[in-house]
Amino acid sequence: MNKVSPYDLFETKVGQLENYPCSILALGLALKDLNVPVKGDLGVTVDKDGYCQLTNMMVAIKRHISVIRYRYIKPGSRKKLKDYTLFPGKYIVCVKGHYIYVKDTEYYSFFDNSEDEVIAYWLLKGENGND
Repeated sequence: MNKVSPYDLFETKVGQLENYPCSILALGLALKDLNVPVKGDLGVTVDKDGYCQLTNMMVAIKRHISVIRYRYIKPGSRKKLKDYTLFPGKYIVCVKGHYIYVKDTEYYSFFDNSEDEVIAYWLLKGENGND
């Protein structure tokens, strides 16, 4: 997987996205890429420590996007993101407590997550009902 700057999807000034929690950024990138209009707030529940639990992320994702498949990978079966092969498509992926948006073989993050283990992923239904 290749790392790509989130700014490659957003038309905004550099420096305006780094302060958002990763859960909000990943969902925002997915919505932008899928051309899904946002009505109201994203509905992402972030704990005091800045982390969004998997169940809370599921609620937020399903509020805006249809999910084709969700998979939680048990400890001991997890692979590093760089070793992970996902089918072509658009995903929100949780790696080591950090959420990223993945499109085919590229992931959008300010950090190098290639060595992080994949904990869970959501395969998103594409725009116009396409996978």
